[in-house]
Amino acid sequence: MAIEILGASFWRYATTMGTKRRSTSELYIPVIKPPPLKDVVNLKKINELVKAFTPNDVIATLLKRGIVVWPLPFRGLYVSQDYETRHRDFVWASQLGLNDIVTYFIHTKYGVKLYREEDLYRILYGLLVHEAYEGILRLTMEEVKAEVKVYDLELGVVGVADLVVNDAVIEIKSGKSSPRHRLQLTAYMKALNKQKGFLVYQDSVFEIVINSDVLKELRDAVNRLRQLREELSLLSLEDVAKRYPNAISKFQYRYGVELIELIKVLESEGF
Repeated sequence: MAIEILGASFWRYATTMGTKRRSTSELYIPVIKPPPLKDVVNLKKINELVKAFTPNDVIATLLKRGIVVWPLPFRGLYVSQDYETRHRDFVWASQLGLNDIVTYFIHTKYGVKLYREEDLYRILYGLLVHEAYEGILRLTMEEVKAEVKVYDLELGVVGVADLVVNDAVIEIKSGKSSPRHRLQLTAYMKALNKQKGFLVYQDSVFEIVINSDVLKELRDAVNRLRQLREELSLLSLEDVAKRYPNAISKFQYRYGVELIELIKVLESEGF
């Protein structure tokens, strides 16, 4: 299976880079621009593999990777806790650029992430893509760290970086590009003191270099979230419904549950 998920262009990439791993004395050679996912990973094969999983299989597999998932008494709805949720007083890197007020309210009040069943399958797909890509990078360099926990005390941000190599952070995104991804990567680069970062998508790769403008964008985004969290922490559900009625409607349409019913369950379960 490991061989099957490598893309058709994998051997061309491996030949270009050299399949012999670099020695310790060569570890700090600057990383060249990594390839897009479709060039080296068989995304179709991974998608087929994930579709064969049952929901319970998905939950068990995510648990092995540090993501704890509980089913809720609503069809196809789950909550989870992970490294980020264990730091409720910090801004989560995955929240940066988030525009969903109601989801952020749940994060703030209850310290959990809310997922539909399809979201769990998407997360598992992404993790398997990450692992395949990580394996390819390890063929050409020794200094590859995966799922690196990030804790930035100065900014008050926590998260998990996909891959960290000798002089760069690599974030792998199996979905569509988003400005949020740049903020997330920048947070990891700042916390890990890396000047260079790459956003790797299916068809493209974008390089980010730390500078004053990039850091200002990050700090502004963190400050906006922290201010919003302070505001939401003082609000009741009724207050949120009055202030953000459109956000409530969008949330309930997306998740197929009345927010008040969801809150009752979360509180009864001790979250």
